[in-house]
Amino acid sequence: MIIAPIDKPRILAVICLAASILVFALLASPVGQTHEAQELSVGDGIAAYSLQDYERARDIWQSLAEQGDAAAAVRLADLYQLGLGVLPDFAVAAHWLGVAADAGDADAQFELGTLYASGRGVTPDPFLAFEYILMAAEQDHGLAQYEAAKMLYLGELGAPDYVAAAVWFDRAADNLKDAASIATARNAVDTIRARLSDDDWTEVLRRLARN
Repeated sequence: MIIAPIDKPRILAVICLAASILVFALLASPVGQTHEAQELSVGDGIAAYSLQDYERARDIWQSLAEQGDAAAAVRLADLYQLGLGVLPDFAVAAHWLGVAADAGDADAQFELGTLYASGRGVTPDPFLAFEYILMAAEQDHGLAQYEAAKMLYLGELGAPDYVAAAVWFDRAADNLKDAASIATARNAVDTIRARLSDDDWTEVLRRLARN
């Protein structure tokens, strides 16, 4: 029996081709890409931000925001409001705040409300502003509670509502962080108390007890 000689160059070529195909498949694998994306976090963006690498922070937060991460959307909106790593664009900021607000993020709801109140990046709308601010206030967001109280007290939605304003000022005093703001909220409650009838003040206390 005659044994054919081994064609070593051909075998090596086949091995090299197979190895190349395997490497290409691994590089193109969506599993590898997904794993890399999963490793990104809001914290990675914060780390980049702290190093003043705003473009990297933007890329991380935008990637996460596009996947529905509310916290990333809020931070991305802040970059557009401050003009860090991007040109200032309040319309884009309002878009990302809207994404986060619809997901229930209280900070986003409050910030979006302030944009509608001021008309930055959106058409001014005090009623829509109050709607978003109230959403945040109902989540015990102290600044939102204070802003809601102020809008009601000043009559920015129509006639002043002193009973509702007193309720929100009182609740804000429980949730604000700094002593000066807390004192201001409590003074506002005292000021309103002085102008309310006993029946109206009883209604304030009833609402506070209910909440």
